[in-house]
Amino acid sequence: MKIQNLALKKSFLHHHRLLFSVCEIPIEKRYIESKTNSFIILIATSVLVGIILYATDYSENIVKIGIFALLFNLYKIYQVYFLPLLILNEKGVELRAVRVTWKNIKRIEISWKQGTLHLQINLLNGKVVNEKVEKFRLMDYIYLHPTLRAFKRKYRNT
Repeated sequence: MKIQNLALKKSFLHHHRLLFSVCEIPIEKRYIESKTNSFIILIATSVLVGIILYATDYSENIVKIGIFALLFNLYKIYQVYFLPLLILNEKGVELRAVRVTWKNIKRIEISWKQGTLHLQINLLNGKVVNEKVEKFRLMDYIYLHPTLRAFKRKYRNT
């Protein structure tokens, strides 16, 4: 979009800056997995375990496998509510296994392919941290880049 009139160009730039400067970023932003997938898997596993227990004569191995499957699905639901995939706060970028502070970050590059977020974090000391976050939603990815930039700008000197 090319604007010829200088007054219109200045007005456009002021409106553009106002649009992005008014947005107040939260103290902490959490990105979590989809809740529906965990509940669908829990229901499917419960039905399958119920059918296996009903069709068999309650052998000890089948009961152990069923209890393990149900507890594993409850752990997946625990992960959805209490262990987010990605946290942005005043400390830095926190993944489930990695925490990088804002003052050590030089540049962050993100890309999204088939539900997986690829993070490449270039640190000030020359090291590169490559992380892969699976089950990341596309709508979260769309808003992640401006949010990362805003958090980095706000907390770069802390």
